[in-house]
Amino acid sequence: MDGYGFFVINGGFKLYLDPALMAPDFDRDYTWATVEDGDGYFTSEIEGKSWMQVVQQAEEDPTFFRFTSLYAEGVHIYFNYDPEAKTLTMPKMQPTGLSTFGNAIYVDAVAGKCTVDAEDKFTFTLSFYLADEEGNKTAELLQSTETFLWGRTPIDLLQHGKKIDDYVGTWVVPVENGEQSGKIPVTITKADGTTLLVSGLSLMDNYDDTMALMYDEETGLLVFGYQPVASIQGFDAFVAPFNSVTGQLTRTSSECLVGGFNKAGVLTFVNNPDNQGVYDSMVYAVTGGGQLMLMSGFWNYLEWEPYAPAASFGTLDKVDFSMGTKSVEEGIVSKRTYKTELNLQAFPVQPSKLSLKVQRTAVQGFSLVR
Repeated sequence: MDGYGFFVINGGFKLYLDPALMAPDFDRDYTWATVEDGDGYFTSEIEGKSWMQVVQQAEEDPTFFRFTSLYAEGVHIYFNYDPEAKTLTMPKMQPTGLSTFGNAIYVDAVAGKCTVDAEDKFTFTLSFYLADEEGNKTAELLQSTETFLWGRTPIDLLQHGKKIDDYVGTWVVPVENGEQSGKIPVTITKADGTTLLVSGLSLMDNYDDTMALMYDEETGLLVFGYQPVASIQGFDAFVAPFNSVTGQLTRTSSECLVGGFNKAGVLTFVNNPDNQGVYDSMVYAVTGGGQLMLMSGFWNYLEWEPYAPAASFGTLDKVDFSMGTKSVEEGIVSKRTYKTELNLQAFPVQPSKLSLKVQRTAVQGFSLVR
């Protein structure tokens, strides 16, 4: 039977309905369309990262929305938002596409802990848990605070309108090579009205590693992208956006990082939303013998703090050039890579204990217990 039917029994009939088709199916029951200018910046505590997220709206109910492929490819998370009533809720027991030790993870909103502020910042406090086949919660995993900036990008979090001279000075930059990490002082100077020069970023000894940041006069923000730098010991060299997780860099001219001050005054570089890939650092590299190699083995991260005289730079020393450093690949890393197996600690839900104690209930002098 295709989900329904009936049986004739002793002159009567028995109607059959498929329980699976009787259950709500938001994909099947609603028509979804991407919200124009609705894409926003989603920051996930449970994932430990941020990304640009698509939001769609149900044509049949203008207060019903979904985040497409939020935690896993093809698994959507649904929510209700009424801008007039200022209410933000979610359907219960939504599958996430995540798992822990092979067990499917579900999510509910924590009652009263989902809000929307005046700047359209959506804050979801979510409870992740395990459930049995009957839909009964069997174990709590964790609560996570997820935020969504409706219609905004990470660039909107940077301070606009800064002057080029505001960026001139010494900055403390975090660096790492996979085994060592620390902080180094980096100097930014002004070359002209739209160009800043950065030196000291490569960690190389006896090498002029000057590279450029372009200043956008309209926004007051900075732009960093692939650029050749001075050769070293006869090898061509360059600096480029880098993904330290996958070990891939890009020399595509359209891929770039955008820099500016965050609210705390830290010089922060973020991915341009128009990028095809995602990058978390900058790296100096060389070409030689048909290979790409990291120049010093180190890459630098994207939050640069203002220099203070008492700042500590760790124990990192300048390094000498050697073609024996790490090889690196060239390529564009996908904006979203899903890690669906989380291996979280589970806390079993204790069933409610049935009390056998007789309660004395008196009503107008009458007692159930004599």
